[in-house]
Amino acid sequence: MLERIQQLVNAVNDPRSDVATKRQAIELLNEIKSSDNAMEIFISLVINENSNDLLKFYGLSTLIELMREGLNANANGLNLIKFEITKWLKFQVLANKQAKLPDFLMNKISEVLTTLFMLMYSDCNGNQWNSFFDDLMNLFQVDSAISSISPTTDGNSLLGLEFFNKLCLMINSEIADQSFIRSKESQLKNNNIKDWMRDNDIMKLNNVWFQCLKLDEQVVSQCPGLINSTLDCIGSFISWIDINLIIDANNYYLQLIYKFLNHKETKISCHNCILAIISKKMKPMDKLAFLNMINLTNELSYYHQSISMNPQIITFDNLEVWESLVKLITSFGMEFTIIIEQTNDDPKLDTLYKESVISNVDTILLEKIIPILLEFMNNEFDSITGNTFPFWSNYLAFLKKYKSSSQNFLPLHKDFLNNFQQICFKRMKFSDDEITQDDFEEFNEAITFKLKIFRRL
Repeated sequence: MLERIQQLVNAVNDPRSDVATKRQAIELLNEIKSSDNAMEIFISLVINENSNDLLKFYGLSTLIELMREGLNANANGLNLIKFEITKWLKFQVLANKQAKLPDFLMNKISEVLTTLFMLMYSDCNGNQWNSFFDDLMNLFQVDSAISSISPTTDGNSLLGLEFFNKLCLMINSEIADQSFIRSKESQLKNNNIKDWMRDNDIMKLNNVWFQCLKLDEQVVSQCPGLINSTLDCIGSFISWIDINLIIDANNYYLQLIYKFLNHKETKISCHNCILAIISKKMKPMDKLAFLNMINLTNELSYYHQSISMNPQIITFDNLEVWESLVKLITSFGMEFTIIIEQTNDDPKLDTLYKESVISNVDTILLEKIIPILLEFMNNEFDSITGNTFPFWSNYLAFLKKYKSSSQNFLPLHKDFLNNFQQICFKRMKFSDDEITQDDFEEFNEAITFKLKIFRRL
């Protein structure tokens, strides 16, 4: 049977096959999928040592299809996939040092495990596999790896940790990604799974991430993907887990995150992680206390000095890194403008208290954040300039609304507006004689139009 499937899969993927041959091969494969023992057949296809990568990929994809469509996806079938795939995976990731599976196969394995998780984990799935995270941590020897990691640690252990993190990311995408529109039933199920994870497994996962952040510098250089996946996990999960898991009196956890701002390979993931942390929903006063506590402005002051002294530090080669940094700083500033707006709109607060809070937040912006963003707005790269625009829209609207008739219009406000206007004039000019018409139109639409709006504000 496996040889027959191999022939059919090859026929479907062979560019030399005519349409009729491909259609017939697909029909025969669909017949095999609908058979009573389909799961056993395709599990065998995956774990068979003679199957090439294409056959393994097709087998894994078919298992996912069978589970999601409910074909043979009873408790026995799910447990069979769970047992056989995890046993095979342990050998592939930890024991087989000679031949590593390609990334596209590892991603498909993650998808299989995520599908099993969605069908077997928590009481909404009949408590069929509540030990999911414990079992996978044991499979990849996670506890042993994070307690003994050193520059001489077996690379397979690091790869196992990285794969575990990526699996967690895929699971979080299934249960918490707000970019997907889900049915009410699916949302209720996802909420149940998140509640179950909060009660039983999030502390374990958080400890794994914490220990990964404490890795030796040489290990970071050896396996930067592990750190990136760790930072991605923290940033992805933080929207629905307790913020106190990563916040302590000494900011030790955050300092471990901040240190990866200085590693070339981890900067973008670190920027995105911090952005997700500061975007955590809170009440205005709680958010203000939180933003003041995390000392992010101190961490960012270095970049202000760097770009002030050498604007050419931003190049095409490192542009993506700087773009992610500007997005972080812009979002950091916008969080303060949101505090201003929410404080002003709160009917329970008296006027004097509101004015005090707004003045305090405004001072933080003028002294700590706006000078950095002005440097980035003045940069020659349009993408750097453009990434600052969301903050300017919010802050200029604040000035227009709250300060135009106020007696508290500070010299700092006047200095800011003068600098801002000068940068607007400068950025609206073209100095490159070789600019094409297409480039001009793109710049005019993306940058000049917005700058004219800012000037009117």
